[in-house]
Amino acid sequence: MGEGNVRGYGSIGPKQDPFPGIVSRSDSRALVLHSFSVNPAGSVFVATMNALFRHSMELQREEYRRFVSPMGRMVLLAGTSTAGKSSIISRYLEEVPGSAEGGIDRSGRHIVVSQMEEQLPTEMLLLQEALGPNASDVALMNAVFSPDFRPPYRDDYSFRDIQEAQQVAQRVRKRYVFHNVDIDKVLLEEALCNSLQGKQTIFDHVEVDEIFRKVLQFHVQLPLLFVLVYCPFHKLSQRMDKRNSDAIASGNPHEIREGVFPFEQVAKLFGPKEREEDIVLETLSRKTVVSDCRRHFRADVKEMKRKSPDEYRELLGGLEGKYHLGDERKLLQREEDEVVGEILKSLGFTSDLIQTVEISPRSKIHGVLLDTSRVNPEQSVRILLHDKSET
Repeated sequence: MGEGNVRGYGSIGPKQDPFPGIVSRSDSRALVLHSFSVNPAGSVFVATMNALFRHSMELQREEYRRFVSPMGRMVLLAGTSTAGKSSIISRYLEEVPGSAEGGIDRSGRHIVVSQMEEQLPTEMLLLQEALGPNASDVALMNAVFSPDFRPPYRDDYSFRDIQEAQQVAQRVRKRYVFHNVDIDKVLLEEALCNSLQGKQTIFDHVEVDEIFRKVLQFHVQLPLLFVLVYCPFHKLSQRMDKRNSDAIASGNPHEIREGVFPFEQVAKLFGPKEREEDIVLETLSRKTVVSDCRRHFRADVKEMKRKSPDEYRELLGGLEGKYHLGDERKLLQREEDEVVGEILKSLGFTSDLIQTVEISPRSKIHGVLLDTSRVNPEQSVRILLHDKSET
């Protein structure tokens, strides 16, 4: 591992077979039968004891192997939304059968659905029935929070049945209260549980520092590979456009990435080069940042005004209290300037005189750095499987 590597962890210890003479079930059967001097064919009791002893030996052997097996590798992908993490995870799961998937979005959806089921069990049961027994967390959340997109209700549901299901979803949307959960701890506990069983886990997150604080709290050596995923700023903007249009066309509103928050994530994970030895990912221009941020900000406001008039009025009310301006256009322009200015400052454009900035990772502890504009998911996974550095 490169600069900033804290330590590397390998296997817990060398594998040792407690029963070196047993190399197959047939061998174990021979050993067990040899342990009895009586011919098992002449005694049902002895035959039964042989079978029980053989089963016990196999269970002990399997338990010992689990005990001495190394912990399963944990691969953490840190990067902005739409940088390509999900595509890498999907490919990794194909290449490493039996590995588990985690992630901030996946765990977040599960937490929200679990809370809704706890707070509004009757309504959620009705929704589950309307969507079918195999309805995913995504389908349930779309039904509740994205009424503009019709979820896949059962084929045998009439128009009236669907209307009733939509009314149930509306009740859930109005009555559900989100309770904050330490999702970082949930993610790591799931990954650690898999690792202790020898199973690999690949998961994604954005809050790198928070994840590593949680790692230290576990007080165990974790075989964790930290992978930083980067997508150049303007390329990210283009991917957001395509992702959103595809999500609308396919009826998957949970895939829409609205506003400028992916750019805010960029500014959190990456910043101006500070040292001579820092890696330069791209030379970013002020013009690119301003143009892409303003375009996505305005598109988000326009869509909110069209789709959610109540939410739009609530936004304006908040901006009036913040800026003490009465004109709608001036309020939105002031907020846009504020948002874009914060992103510029975080990326290193601290003065109007600065027109370009060399962008570098803020964190120096990554084991692998992937630029998804240069490597595709298949190539990325080959790099991850080849790399043995662990944090």
